[in-house]
Amino acid sequence: MAKPTRSPRAGARLGADQAVWASLLSAPTAAIVCHVPTIYRHSLEWGFVSHLAFFARLFDVQIDGRSTVDTKKMAESASRYAYRPLNPDRREFRLVKLKPSAQFSSPVCCELVETQLSNHLPYEAISYVWGNPRAKAPVHVEDAILHVTVNLECALRYLRWEHEVRWLWVDAISINQKDISERNHQVRLMKDIYSCCTADLIWFGEASDDTELGIATLKRMKTLDLQRITQHGVKSFNNQVAVRDLDQSAYLALCGILEWPKLWDRVWVMQEIALCPKAIMVFGHLTMPWDILSGILDHSGVPDRYHLPFSHQKFEYDVWDTFAKSQVVEHQRDAVQGLHRGYNSDLLDVLSRFRATQSTDPRDKIYGLLGLATDTFGIQPDYRKPVCEVYLDVARAYIDRTQNLDIICQSQWPLGGAEERRSDLPSWLVDFTCRKSTKILFAQRDIFRAGSKTCQTPIPLTTTGELRLVGSDLGLVALLKNRPKYTYSGGETFGPSFRYWMPDPLISEYAPDTPPLATRITKAPNYFTGEDAFQAYWRTLMTDCVAYPTARLDALQITKYSEIFWDLRARQAKTPKAPGGWDKYDGDKDLLYEIGRVAEKLGINDIIRHWRFAVTESGFYCMIPTDAAEGDQIAVVDGAKVPLVLRSTGESSDGIATFKFIGTAYVHGFMDGLARSWVQEGKLQEKSFILV
Repeated sequence: MAKPTRSPRAGARLGADQAVWASLLSAPTAAIVCHVPTIYRHSLEWGFVSHLAFFARLFDVQIDGRSTVDTKKMAESASRYAYRPLNPDRREFRLVKLKPSAQFSSPVCCELVETQLSNHLPYEAISYVWGNPRAKAPVHVEDAILHVTVNLECALRYLRWEHEVRWLWVDAISINQKDISERNHQVRLMKDIYSCCTADLIWFGEASDDTELGIATLKRMKTLDLQRITQHGVKSFNNQVAVRDLDQSAYLALCGILEWPKLWDRVWVMQEIALCPKAIMVFGHLTMPWDILSGILDHSGVPDRYHLPFSHQKFEYDVWDTFAKSQVVEHQRDAVQGLHRGYNSDLLDVLSRFRATQSTDPRDKIYGLLGLATDTFGIQPDYRKPVCEVYLDVARAYIDRTQNLDIICQSQWPLGGAEERRSDLPSWLVDFTCRKSTKILFAQRDIFRAGSKTCQTPIPLTTTGELRLVGSDLGLVALLKNRPKYTYSGGETFGPSFRYWMPDPLISEYAPDTPPLATRITKAPNYFTGEDAFQAYWRTLMTDCVAYPTARLDALQITKYSEIFWDLRARQAKTPKAPGGWDKYDGDKDLLYEIGRVAEKLGINDIIRHWRFAVTESGFYCMIPTDAAEGDQIAVVDGAKVPLVLRSTGESSDGIATFKFIGTAYVHGFMDGLARSWVQEGKLQEKSFILV
């Protein structure tokens, strides 16, 4: 293929100074064609006038002395396209018959043909970013006009052939976007539409100066003998031309393809690429088969909803971060194509995997991924429903299907009062538009089972989002210390917290001449579980787990780490407080680094970044979220693997206490079903909680 003529960079399209555009718009049409960016150099007739009208309205200028209102009327003088209805019972959809043109600048012309999924011509689908919905361009559909976004119109210009028609499926044209009933029906067919196409054309926009270098770099990487994961968990190349040989320009070129395009963040595109039998990446006149990228990516397995695309792997080179977005899609393609037998992705798996994507319509964070789930929980697209109702439908369906509360107590989306959340949702309900992940108390594989395994179903949930749960109350948070302010060097986080958070009785009872561990363990236990309170303290800070992978402490580990933490306690006790208190601890530097290594290895640092040590009014040791407060209530409820932190908001109309959901908690001694036993023994009472 001949090297294409370079088009101006995207940044030049709207970056022109207002005065420059004003001068262009006031000049004769024929005289300014060569000065207009490629994407607008489309037609000297109707279409070009439409673009001039857009910029005239944008910059409030006049064209040939006429007001912008007159120009707008001129641009809209042609009749708008009137869609012919589709028959949902016959599973009909529309194909775009894109007409050929040997001239890039000629208007985009096409026809729409109604057909059926059971009997249709071969066609290609297009994946793209809509772009600014206010920046519109005309497409001639039969004898009328349909306005589409500028990015789509540009894509059609590049994709049309010179001498033959090209059959395409394009969502913005093939679906009557103003007909909600049709949108509902067509979105339900989206899985089959992309599965049945011959190829998906992934439109990245016009090629930049770096695109060819990026494609060449990917082709070179594919030819290497890639050693995916070594015994050390490092992804690297075998003694050939390695990633370290990539210069800065090649690295930036890769970012220009795999990291920076907004296309990687569009939720619909993720489903489209994952479903299609063949994908082609398109950059203006340049193309690259997806298979080249696929040959570089990992196919060893599909991470679950709780792990990132590369799981816990470490990398030799930062360049691998560039592949993270495409790796998520490739994992889903592997799952769809059955590469890993027996693997299933329920709706929550898929929603979690693509939680970093975004959509213009918040409901599409659900509807745009339904086609990838092996179990959709019965959710059907319905754009007549408001956002909150759609999200409540997902939560209700998930809880009823699984009979547990993992969507709450194992949510990787921020809940409660997180700033990133929509303000119109109940505190316990997932905001699927939130792209930020949150740390969870990982409780899968029966690591924790604080509440009963199942909850009541159908779950008592009102249309306003009030969720009624049943469980037991572990009491209020009575003592909560803030995180210490670190003023020493080295970045170590655990040592000062370990000392600062220690309950006062544990501090006062220890003296530098305390006997060795062998003597100490014979003393009477002073925590309700029957163990020494100091051991209960450090196990609470660890949430009684080691990582990674996360697993509960066993008897040998408890003995091993008891020695370590008793030694830490002794050495810290011999170090006097800094003038500003323990929050300015600047003691034994070797000790700090030693503690830091242990804390990092065990995963403690990740815990204390998101939770704080607290003591309940009954003396139970806890780790609770950083935004929890004294007076918050801790509850163990049916179907929840970990305890919940709740904040009272009053009472419901029937006298049941209502609460705002704050987060999840570790409560030492209550992570393995003790609350249920105490209810049976009469030590705790069963009660209802309403989350709002």
